[in-house]
Amino acid sequence: MSTHDPAEGTDRSAASPALPAPFDRRDRVRQRTDAEFSAFYRDQLRPLVGFLINQGAGVRGAADIAQETMLDTLADPALLERAVAVVKQQL
Repeated sequence: MSTHDPAEGTDRSAASPALPAPFDRRDRVRQRTDAEFSAFYRDQLRPLVGFLINQGAGVRGAADIAQETMLDTLADPALLERAVAVVKQQL
């Protein structure tokens, strides 16, 4: 049996977790954006799935399409505007 300390000879600062950096303006903006999108997602996902089902999609397919649509909207918010414009043009 060894009496060797496994931490002996290692850099103890590497073993201790680093303190998080203080929040700056970008962090606060990101938190607000995340909160706004989360609220939008919760409010709109179920109606979007229902709309897709009414358009003929199966339940699983509608859920998948709605999820992908939400992710696309998060990545490119202008995509939603273009999609609405295309639909209105077809009416």
